[in-house]
Amino acid sequence: NKTIFFLDNLSLQIVKKVFDVSKINMNDLIRFRWSVSFHRKGLRKLFVSRKPQGKHPMKFIGGKEFGGNREVERYGINWRGYWIDYDREKAKGLRNNFQNLKFFTEEKIFLCQHSLRIRATIDRESYISKDIFLLGHLKEKADKL
Repeated sequence: NKTIFFLDNLSLQIVKKVFDVSKINMNDLIRFRWSVSFHRKGLRKLFVSRKPQGKHPMKFIGGKEFGGNREVERYGINWRGYWIDYDREKAKGLRNNFQNLKFFTEEKIFLCQHSLRIRATIDRESYISKDIFLLGHLKEKADKL
């Protein structure tokens, strides 16, 4: 991955200090996972809507087609009103697997993959997200710090 993040001066100083004094790698603390992807044309329309539909409707960020990633802001979520029918069986039948729902219902960090500056926030409301966002879950070692 060749993503480059440009930090403001204060953030850069904080990150530098953390890495200078830390003997712990971020990979030791956080497990990142992918979010929902639609692998074939037309699949998105079978699952995403502007109102709750289907067997398992859940709030969805990144739902607007070609809508970018502005729903995850620094330290907050600006939900735009999209829903996903998180029906794993239906998705599997269409050869488009969804992750285990627990990865979304547990407390997590959403990290925007493509932005000029780091945009991330903690989610405690069980949002589901498009694959333009990574899911970060704290590992056991992080709980011990």
